[in-house]
Amino acid sequence: MNKFGGPAFELAAGIEWVRDSLEWGAGMNTGGSLEPLVLKKLELFSEATLLAPLVPAVTPVTELNAWGREFPSAEGRSIEALAMTYLRDHGVRSIVVEDEMASRGDSDLEEGGSLCFVNDRVLRWAALEEVSSEVTRFLQRHTTGYPTNVYFCRLDGAALGLENGKTLNPADQQRVVDAICAIVVSVYDGDAFFMLSTDSLRPLGDL
Repeated sequence: MNKFGGPAFELAAGIEWVRDSLEWGAGMNTGGSLEPLVLKKLELFSEATLLAPLVPAVTPVTELNAWGREFPSAEGRSIEALAMTYLRDHGVRSIVVEDEMASRGDSDLEEGGSLCFVNDRVLRWAALEEVSSEVTRFLQRHTTGYPTNVYFCRLDGAALGLENGKTLNPADQQRVVDAICAIVVSVYDGDAFFMLSTDSLRPLGDL
């Protein structure tokens, strides 16, 4: 059992699952994304955590795959909130999402909070000052695509250089990647999330 009450997983299996998710996202966005930069840093992560409940009614999870598990939603959301609280308490200040459902030029990009671009790829971010209903709605709204790749950073949006409507240059992109201390991706057909985190939640740029 992991620290949030879900099943434990080996680090190597977790890294490979996250690698597949990042490669999938990068392949969908050949014009540019953060995922190729993050892929270069995967071996720096030190803990793998399934953010899903350990309940008898669900078929035991012994491997990570894309088959749905229908985890109880209330228990799942509770574990996700515990994980975000843990991350916030250990220094995470912002959440950055690579939005798989949007691209530059879409008519509704003004909705849904702060956004910027890596070429035509849309990045959205939110502060993690507290685990509020607003943060929960942000994640629910912007993690509906597949794959879902979410980055938890040790710096806030301003320190990351994120500005609404800005196109991130290579230095900006590297700044975001270096501040990442946890990655969350979808698993089990979107029924749960899986997290990789660094030792003591140190940012990648310090490792």
